[in-house]
Amino acid sequence: MPIELNGSGFLNFLRAASFRFYQEREWGLDIYLSGGWAWIAAALAVAAAMVFLLAIFHLIPLRRHSVPLLLGIGLAALACGLAGTYLKYRNVYLHPQDPPPRVFIQGSGAKPVSDGQKAALLCWPLALGAGVAGESALGALFLLVFGGRDPKRPSARGRAREDSED
Repeated sequence: MPIELNGSGFLNFLRAASFRFYQEREWGLDIYLSGGWAWIAAALAVAAAMVFLLAIFHLIPLRRHSVPLLLGIGLAALACGLAGTYLKYRNVYLHPQDPPPRVFIQGSGAKPVSDGQKAALLCWPLALGAGVAGESALGALFLLVFGGRDPKRPSARGRAREDSED
């Protein structure tokens, strides 16, 4: 059951996706049925949330550790989602004789009828990866703006007082 799209290529496949179709589906089941690439992106979302919370409560004491870690998790999720979506796209086009992906058949909610809806269901890993990348970037920005100074690092006034006492 190949997806017929106007034009060819992966970018046209992404442009054809009708992401509005997600509101008619059960997200958790669709993520589960999308396979390992979507699971990895979901696990990275949990990891990014944990790093953010640990950084807010200063359990990761240095901001210079938490901000790059958040950005790295976001980029890893985006790369994982892009790779997973590309592999799903390639499998559907190169092997049209294979049975359709599980997310088309076993998912609950409205069944995909148009090519854009089918493309949107195959894009779940990329949608998750992009969401995690956005979450991580906003978390890093929050930490940079509102994180204050590193608790272990002395301020300039504190160093001046120590010098004057000597």
